[in-house]
Amino acid sequence: MVKFELIYFYDGGRCSPIRDILNYVGADWTETNPDWPSGMADTPYDFVALLNVTEDNGEKHQVAEAYNIEPYLARRFNLYPHDWHKDGSPHVQIYGQIVDLWSEGGAGVVFFPESQEVYRGHFDKVLGQLVTNHEKWLKANGSCGHYHDNKTSLSDLILYSWVRFYHANGLAHQINARDTPEIWKVYENVKALPAIKDYDYEVKWQKSDEN
Repeated sequence: MVKFELIYFYDGGRCSPIRDILNYVGADWTETNPDWPSGMADTPYDFVALLNVTEDNGEKHQVAEAYNIEPYLARRFNLYPHDWHKDGSPHVQIYGQIVDLWSEGGAGVVFFPESQEVYRGHFDKVLGQLVTNHEKWLKANGSCGHYHDNKTSLSDLILYSWVRFYHANGLAHQINARDTPEIWKVYENVKALPAIKDYDYEVKWQKSDEN
């Protein structure tokens, strides 16, 4: 069986979606949490996230940076819809909008609370645009709680990971069952998946802190 090793800090930040993807597909994976900044010297690019892949035949290779790792895993485990590769595919746009919210102020609000006023306004504006577009897209897909067809895709998993992370950090409360019912269906569908539900982030972080 192919083995994966995720190298990242032990927190729920940029690699939460990668953990969720690996759990959802039932991958054989482990996680290594390097010290900062000394541990960066042990990585080939001097930064994380990094995914080490060992194939069944022993061949090894690496995929660097979260925005490369997520699509790599989606292609490998068939988490894209059948027409994702077409020019203008909405799947690529949907995935990109969810991920871009992090760079459009999400990271700043979470990690630089002393500068929240600088980041929060822009974050809320971009989030409002995302909500409007995604409610519309999800209705067009039949209000089934999935972005594409009636199956769990990369976009579903990414949305769930980020909503969970933002809510845990006091953000994105505009996303809820009353105000964003279509998005909330996606969130609840993924949350109920056994592989996701049984992976308790808070317990794992607590154990890490105790060690």
